[in-house]
Amino acid sequence: MSEVIFRLLLDGLALGCIYALIALGYTMVYGIIKLINFAHGEFYMMGAYAGLFTLAGLKGSDLGLSEPWRTVAAFVLAMLAAGLAAGVLAVIVEKLAYRPLRRASRIAALLTALGVSLLLQNVALKAFTPDTRHFDAGITDRRYPRVEVPAGDVHPGAIFPTNVWYTDGKGREQWLAGPVRPLEAADYERAKEASASPVYRYRAVTIRKKQIIILASVLVMAVGLNVLVKYTRMGKAMRAVSHDIEAAQMMGINVDRVIGFTFFIGAFLGGAGGVLVGSY
Repeated sequence: MSEVIFRLLLDGLALGCIYALIALGYTMVYGIIKLINFAHGEFYMMGAYAGLFTLAGLKGSDLGLSEPWRTVAAFVLAMLAAGLAAGVLAVIVEKLAYRPLRRASRIAALLTALGVSLLLQNVALKAFTPDTRHFDAGITDRRYPRVEVPAGDVHPGAIFPTNVWYTDGKGREQWLAGPVRPLEAADYERAKEASASPVYRYRAVTIRKKQIIILASVLVMAVGLNVLVKYTRMGKAMRAVSHDIEAAQMMGINVDRVIGFTFFIGAFLGGAGGVLVGSY
């Protein structure tokens, strides 16, 4: 029982860290220009797709590294690609949609944010289709860790005491329902052809590689954001604009650049969060 509680606590901590990272990006924009940015969820979505395509491009490459560093490198590259894609999209949206309405009424900005959100949703539906996609770069696993079933135990007609999982060769995983069921020849052949490590079964473990990577990634980005806001020139400008945008402009601060940078950082965090959610 204690192991189950500990595992659930780790799951909750990892998921809470992801939500906190996405929320940080959202609140940064609101703190600067008091805009409820309904399109933040779409920045997060586009970042997740950018990370997905990056991981798909890296699939099969060892990046010149051995495990677990290959997994960590793929994960970091996907987060960077996702953050950059979401950040650039946010800067474009801010310049084209939000900046012209900066001095307009609050309701005009609110409706514009809703319109941008709906536009990006429908663009994504047309571009990517609504089909479910799965992250696959060595960073995904089932809700519980797996160990490879010994090769001698895997053969047509074999009976396993627990559920058995195998990849289908398309980044998805399927399972043969337990608790006791003979492994059919067709199931075995699909599993053998789809994966070098074809068939898996559960074994309880208290912590996973993926959880460590998620917690470390969120910690690094949160600390980096804190340093940026408190100790850099741009961070001081961001705080000044948040406190009084007109006074900051009178003191020579380029308000447009500061707001654009804030949108970029906020969307970067959201896009990186998209990779974390996708891998989770």
